[in-house]
Amino acid sequence: MPYLTTLPKPYTFTINNTNSNVRLTLGYSAVTIAGTAFYLERKLGWEVTQPWMLSVVLIYFTLNLALTIWIWGVEAGQVFEGTREGGEKVRDRCSCYIALRRFKNGAQACPPWDFETEGLFEGKAKDSKLISKASHLASSRS
Repeated sequence: MPYLTTLPKPYTFTINNTNSNVRLTLGYSAVTIAGTAFYLERKLGWEVTQPWMLSVVLIYFTLNLALTIWIWGVEAGQVFEGTREGGEKVRDRCSCYIALRRFKNGAQACPPWDFETEGLFEGKAKDSKLISKASHLASSRS
């Protein structure tokens, strides 16, 4: 939602990338460990790497479990999170409720993506209505 960072000065939000950074760190750490384990096992042989391979697999599993929990539990469809100079915060989430409808001819239909604005505004209600309206207009354009 880049339009929230390009609004006029009193309404501009600064992006908070903490959730994305945690997700990337967990994912790349797991891939790096798996790649290093593969390379060492290939180069040194199974007999040399076997004693510590179980611990590497457990670390890889733990990192991927943490990544999955982070994506589903913490981020939970987050599209944008930002703060304004006054300390006001906004977090936009995208959720799709997959309720397939079956028709008599066997065709299925899924409802379109639903964008929700989770207004964590601590300031004026007027501003939250403006951002909600901007969020709604932007999602209807795409």
